[in-house]
Amino acid sequence: MKKFLILSVSMFILYYSASIVFAETVYLKNGRVVTGVIVEKTERQIKIEANGLLLTYYLDEIERIGDGASSSEQVVAVPKKTKSLSGDSKNLALRYMEAAGVKENMRKTFDNVIAQSPEEDRDKLAQAFNVEDIVLQLVPIYEKYFSDKELQDLINFYESPTGRKVLEVNPMILQDSMDVSYKYFQGKLE
Repeated sequence: MKKFLILSVSMFILYYSASIVFAETVYLKNGRVVTGVIVEKTERQIKIEANGLLLTYYLDEIERIGDGASSSEQVVAVPKKTKSLSGDSKNLALRYMEAAGVKENMRKTFDNVIAQSPEEDRDKLAQAFNVEDIVLQLVPIYEKYFSDKELQDLINFYESPTGRKVLEVNPMILQDSMDVSYKYFQGKLE
């Protein structure tokens, strides 16, 4: 039971952390264009998940990175691991998790897990699942990958009407995507 709960909570945190990220387009110098989720950026390379594949590109292969919305986009340099620029990083990370719905989704998931648990375990689980404590453990992760400015930009986005809509429709997009993928693979394997 304990292993199941730990795995469930870990999967939830991973899912909601990943689902917050949106697709980016990588324009390669050879003319290829790759759209997906950038999962890692280093001084020398990026790793992007596209169509279920993890692809690695070195910076000298990349012309630019952007959302593809405009041909007048500026080149976006792939930064080194971003360091916090001020003491406000913790507060920005906490505000971001609030704005992006991480805390609320975590609360809902914990409530569901507790409700589905045997009656005798519910009090113990309710005490163990402290959202505020867990969120504080996640702050260094956000500080590791985002600068203060980037966190503020993300907060601004998720507090905007478009950002709120992204949060509202992401679960439906995920479900629809899973349904389409299931049907696709089912058709291929018959």
